[in-house]
Amino acid sequence: MAKIDLYKKKYGIYGKVEMSVLIPVNKAKLRINFQDGIINAEGVVPASFTTSDPVVQTAIENHEMYLKGRIKLVKKYKIGEVETETSSQPSKSESPAPETPQDGSETVYEDVKNAQTAKEVLIREFNVPIIELQDKESIKSKAKELGVSFPNWK
Repeated sequence: MAKIDLYKKKYGIYGKVEMSVLIPVNKAKLRINFQDGIINAEGVVPASFTTSDPVVQTAIENHEMYLKGRIKLVKKYKIGEVETETSSQPSKSESPAPETPQDGSETVYEDVKNAQTAKEVLIREFNVPIIELQDKESIKSKAKELGVSFPNWK
């Protein structure tokens, strides 16, 4: 079992009060609204955006504005960790997404306790596109379809 740390990250764009940025995620574009910036005689507070979604964090950190230093990481808070199963199977990117197990068994993730972590598991372990996981119902539906259960997620 490998442990992955989960973080809440605050990103900022200095010199801006508000700014909207389109970030590519898979085949879609995600609009990120940086806001609440202040520029006055007392100083500068950057327009900011905060997220705990690791998919959004990765997308921002791979965007050219972040790589060129226009978007900066302002703060980072550890909010927990999740254990993932490691296997000697071929990498998920080389094989098609798993279907419902033929023997009726299901994959159980005991450590998943909320929608965000469930979404992360489905994206990382089962290559489910983020666009299919927009709300709690769609996450649970996709998990059921794939034979995945999150017994500690209420």
